[in-house]
Amino acid sequence: MNAGAGVAADALGIPAVAFSIGLEGYLVGRLHADAMAYHADCWISRHRSPPVDNPLIATALLDPVPPTLHQPAGPPIHRVPIRPVPFSEAAAGGVPVWLTNPAARQRVYLTLGTVSFGAIEVLRYAVSEIAALDVDVLVAVGPDGDPAALGDVPTNVHVERFVSQPEILPMMDLVIHHGGTGTVLAVLAAGLPQIILPQGADQFVNSDILGRIGAARTVRNDQHTAGALRNSAQELLAGSSEQVIAAHLQTEIAAMPAPKDVIPTLMNIANG
Repeated sequence: MNAGAGVAADALGIPAVAFSIGLEGYLVGRLHADAMAYHADCWISRHRSPPVDNPLIATALLDPVPPTLHQPAGPPIHRVPIRPVPFSEAAAGGVPVWLTNPAARQRVYLTLGTVSFGAIEVLRYAVSEIAALDVDVLVAVGPDGDPAALGDVPTNVHVERFVSQPEILPMMDLVIHHGGTGTVLAVLAAGLPQIILPQGADQFVNSDILGRIGAARTVRNDQHTAGALRNSAQELLAGSSEQVIAAHLQTEIAAMPAPKDVIPTLMNIANG
């Protein structure tokens, strides 16, 4: 979705494909339309015209969003579905040893992603709420976070700086997170219910989209009252409609083409 790369490619007549990085479809047309208007001279100076009849500065959009989450509004775009594959840096730290043992009770994963906007108080609130349940809690504070910043935590809370999210998700029963698109899709691919604590960027939009279809619950910062997060978590862990919808979305994602299966489409675009 780097609009600058799209402008450069189109102005030079090079085939290009964009990769969607968000759930909200209107961002695609809006970002690229603004870029076309702002950089119109890139085409004009080469005696070309900006592709104003196309809301996307590319031939197609690689789209990792499952069909149920597509928004009805927005310009028509040539979408190429691609299965979202959760990724983790090699330095993520793998899987904590305690998770490799048989689960004695349900497990909850709590994270605010790699960029938590300094929201340590949000993590403290979430820990205090979830630790009161009969669950084991895995907290990831992020690669630049400080586990000690949470202070003393109950014995059922395990704090890590960074974990391999793709590996630990299948071991969880519930995920509580910030609502970043990567985590949203990874949790859906694992078929898990989720509670979103949005902090910034597109996280509020993502939580609204999932909330509208009943795939997740949201607890915003101004809703951090005693019991608010704990009650939602307890209901989701006991079984809920969110779990059913999450399972449906997991099936949708599994049916999407794997990245390797999209290569022939990309080659066709490259060959014109």
